[in-house]
Amino acid sequence: MLDAADSLGGEGPRSIAADVLVVNEATLTAVEVLYPLWGRLEESRRRQTPEGFLESARRLIRVQIQQDVGSILIYGEALARLEERHKEALKQAVGQARERRIAIEFGGSSAKLERELKLRGLTLAQYDARLQRDLVVRDYARERLDPQVTLSRDDLLQYYEQHLSRFQSPATRELRLIEAPFARFLPEDTTWDGATEALRNQARLKALRHIRTAAETLKQHPFDEVAREYSRGLHAEQGGSWGQIGKPLQPPYDDLSRLIFEYSEGQTSEPIETPRGWYLVQCGKIEPERSVSFSQAQEVIRKELGEERFNALANTFIQRLAAKATISNIEEFTAAAVRLAEARTRGTGTSAE
Repeated sequence: MLDAADSLGGEGPRSIAADVLVVNEATLTAVEVLYPLWGRLEESRRRQTPEGFLESARRLIRVQIQQDVGSILIYGEALARLEERHKEALKQAVGQARERRIAIEFGGSSAKLERELKLRGLTLAQYDARLQRDLVVRDYARERLDPQVTLSRDDLLQYYEQHLSRFQSPATRELRLIEAPFARFLPEDTTWDGATEALRNQARLKALRHIRTAAETLKQHPFDEVAREYSRGLHAEQGGSWGQIGKPLQPPYDDLSRLIFEYSEGQTSEPIETPRGWYLVQCGKIEPERSVSFSQAQEVIRKELGEERFNALANTFIQRLAAKATISNIEEFTAAAVRLAEARTRGTGTSAE
C-alpha cells in the first residue's frame, strides 16, 4: 500500500486559512470540496431538520475531504510519471469529459456550465483542474487495483439473482388515442366550467361529429395519420401514441387504456363517449415479456460488478492514504465547509424555512 509520507514525500496537509488546505504544493478549498456534494446537500436540506442537516453535511464533507486529500497526494506523483505525449492526451481527455457533461446536463451550452460553476464559486479553470486530477488518479488507481478485482461465477450469479428485475421486462402494449375532448370545441377563451349549458351541448355535438369523421377516415388511412389530423389531445403530433404501457393508466384514462389489454395488435374501437369527450382507442405494438438468461447477462454483469468493486477498492485506497497524512486543523477546515454549505443551502426546503 502506498504510504503518504514514505512514498510520496513532502509534508502533510496544512492550512493557510480556515477554508483552505495546502497539500504539498497544491491547495484545496472548501468550495472545491463542496462542489461534488451540492446535490446531496440540497436534498438533505429539503428533507431534514436544521440539526439533522448539519450532522449529515459534516459527515459528507469529512468523507469528501479525505477523498480529495488522498487524490491530491496521488496526483502529484502520478502526473510526474507521465510522458509529454501522455500529458497532451490528458488535456484532450479533460476537454472531452467536459464536453460530454455539457452535452448531457447543459443542453450543449458551455455558458450554462460556466454559470453553474460561478454559482458554486468555481472557475472553469478550477473545474478543468479537478477533472484532470480525477482522470489521472483513476488511471493510477486502476493500474494498481485492477489485479485485485476478481470475480467468480458464484459472484456473477449472486448479482444476477439480486438484480433479477433488471434482466426481465413485462409484456407491454402501445396505447393509441384519437381524442375529441368536449372542452376543445367551445368558443375560444371559454372554459368548460364557465360555459353555459347551451354552449356545452353545442360542444358535445361538434365533438361527436368530429370523432365520427375521424372514424370514417380510419377506414382508408393509417391510425397515426388520422390522429395527427383529427386528434385534439396531447399526443396528436406523435400519431396518437402514448407509448408502451404495462397496465391501465390512472383516471381519467383508466377505462380507455384498459381496453387495449383485451385487444389484438392493431385493433381499434368504435367511438367511445366518456364524461370528458369522445375517443377512438387502438392497441398498437404488443411487446411480449422478455427475460435475459444468466448466460446472456454474464458479460454485462462482469463489467458492472467489476466496476463496482474497483470503485470500492479505489475509494478505500484513497481514503486510507489520506488518513495517514497529518492535517493539523481538519476540524477548522471542516467547520468552514459546513458553514458554507449551511449558508448556500439556506432557503432550500423545510429546514431552512
